[in-house]
Amino acid sequence: MDPGPPAAGGLFGGLPAPAPAPDPAPTPAAEPPAAEPPSERPAKRARGAAAGEAETEGAAGPPGDEAGAALERLRGHVGSRKKFAKAAALAVRLLEGGALRKKPHGEALYGLLAAALADPQAADAPELRRPYRRLFKAALDHAEVLPLRRLEAVNTFCLRAVVRPELHSDDSFAFNKAAARVKDAIDGLPAVDGPADGPADGPADGPAAGDGPDADWVRAAVVDCIRTAHGMYRLHAWARTTTDMLTRHALMNRAKFREPERKEVQRLWQFVKGEKVRGPRRTRPGRSFVAAYILTPSFPRRTNGRARRRARRRPASSR
Repeated sequence: MDPGPPAAGGLFGGLPAPAPAPDPAPTPAAEPPAAEPPSERPAKRARGAAAGEAETEGAAGPPGDEAGAALERLRGHVGSRKKFAKAAALAVRLLEGGALRKKPHGEALYGLLAAALADPQAADAPELRRPYRRLFKAALDHAEVLPLRRLEAVNTFCLRAVVRPELHSDDSFAFNKAAARVKDAIDGLPAVDGPADGPADGPADGPAAGDGPDADWVRAAVVDCIRTAHGMYRLHAWARTTTDMLTRHALMNRAKFREPERKEVQRLWQFVKGEKVRGPRRTRPGRSFVAAYILTPSFPRRTNGRARRRARRRPASSR
């Protein structure tokens, strides 16, 4: 017989009802990170930007510096004789216009001046003498733009860029002033260090932009200046005494020169001695033979001879 379904309190009727499941514990929310005070953020960014700009300005000039960029471009052109006159005129315009400042432009300006003398003989070219003088005189007139440690080197550059061109001048005052600066340069030369017959390799490639001209560069520049002064010896009588004194001064200080330069100084001194032996009748080129003949000492007058002949022709009664 089928017993039928169990009663309500049958198999699980004696058990208590299951307890309800507890609610899960809520997860605590993460706290936001501590933020810097809003007043400090712009200040830090401003300090970092200022430091970066200062570093950039010290190396290559401030951003957007047109004057500094122009100096760099001109530096690449002043070493060419064909481009020098125009490049030098633009550099002078920058100096005289007040566009250059010491901190961002001083080293760039010095590099331009050194590059201009990469060829030591360029400043003596007739068509470039005036542009060289104008450029370096403008640099000295605005010496506040140059770093202090570069001023001595720039003054030494002027031996070739300013003094030597002025030794071609027809102005006796300018000539004598230039000769005096050459004598000062001789006095400032150190004694020869090492063998005196060694090669003077300083001026071959011009002055180095980093170190400036060395003593060999100055020695060669001094000898070139003396040689230029000798070129004026026969052109102007007023140049002779100054040239004599300058050459003698170099000869007396020949221990400061290397052997090739000593030989050149001695050769120039022999030229001076030879001119003194020839005397003042030596005339400059271009003078006519008639002018030279007239300026020579006068010959014995012939009037006395005529008077004697006339006296012999007179009869004795008329005497």
